[in-house]
Amino acid sequence: MLGLSAEQISNAIGIAASQSAGIVENLPSAAKNVSVGNAARNGLFAALLASNGYSASPRAIEGPIGRARAMGDKPDLEKLTDGLGKSWEIAKNTYKPYPAGIVFHAVIDACFKLRARLDRRVDKIASITVRGSALLLARGDRPVHNERDARVSIHHCVACALLLGAAGVNEFSEATVFRPDIMSLRRKVEAVLDASLPDGAAHVTIHLASGGPLDEIAMEAKGSLADPLADRDIEAKLREGARLGGTDWEIERVIDAVWNLDTLADVSGLMSTHR
Repeated sequence: MLGLSAEQISNAIGIAASQSAGIVENLPSAAKNVSVGNAARNGLFAALLASNGYSASPRAIEGPIGRARAMGDKPDLEKLTDGLGKSWEIAKNTYKPYPAGIVFHAVIDACFKLRARLDRRVDKIASITVRGSALLLARGDRPVHNERDARVSIHHCVACALLLGAAGVNEFSEATVFRPDIMSLRRKVEAVLDASLPDGAAHVTIHLASGGPLDEIAMEAKGSLADPLADRDIEAKLREGARLGGTDWEIERVIDAVWNLDTLADVSGLMSTHR
């Protein structure tokens, strides 16, 4: 009806697939972004419908043909109420320091340490081996064709961390992705499975043209529950995001309001602090 081309129809199907739950196949594409926040949006939509009189089966989740059984043969229904009101999944969320997939953060951290030990001998690197879990390789052992590939690429994360000493938004931009020196260093990276390493860890080895290898292992990435960002790091991330986005928000007022969120009589007041 919209007169889409065959390619656009294919893209529409792929985007629809991401909206259903989010799928790994869409990681290096724009469709990855449309799955973010869908659970919250759909939950709000459901609450608004309920407030306007819409009804649902009282056993929509646990019923014999409810959602729990639609998603698996043997659902663990006890987990529906286990720790209800006492444990909160949101408390396990952390702030990412780098705009790349979370499994690549340990790779970046290890490379930052190696860069300090290299003493500017990046041109002496013969090859780089990154060892990690099956999840790390499945997510990031891929060729880089564009900036979206770069965000989920072991090779690009290594190149930026070692060559530029940074892994921010600019380092995953198209301009950086196609820099000749970055492309050259990416080609020297090999990813190898190491089943002894847990998800979220990485072992990086640099082989120099002369001299012994340099090794670094990062077991817990910066920004993880084991090594969370400090308040000043979170504030710096917000300031940088505001700068890159060109917002007219008064960032210091926003920061102050967020830190004092628990003292607000009405949370909607936070929205008035952006100007």
